[in-house]
Amino acid sequence: MTFPKWVQRAPGIGAVLCQNQKEEDKLLADWDEEKLAEAEAATAEAQANAAQAEEGAKLTLKMQGGKK
Repeated sequence: MTFPKWVQRAPGIGAVLCQNQKEEDKLLADWDEEKLAEAEAATAEAQANAAQAEEGAKLTLKMQGGKK
């Protein structure tokens, strides 16, 4: 492909002009790192929510067991 070249990450997000293949590769790698960081943050949040829900369920079961 000839350069300069416009590279677009996703519809609705502006394109970035890359001057050469090295610049395009770096841009794509940076985007991949950003997506990975976002996925890791979402995973950590989901795990925290799951742990909180598990604690709530344990407390509820404990309370129900004490009433019988």
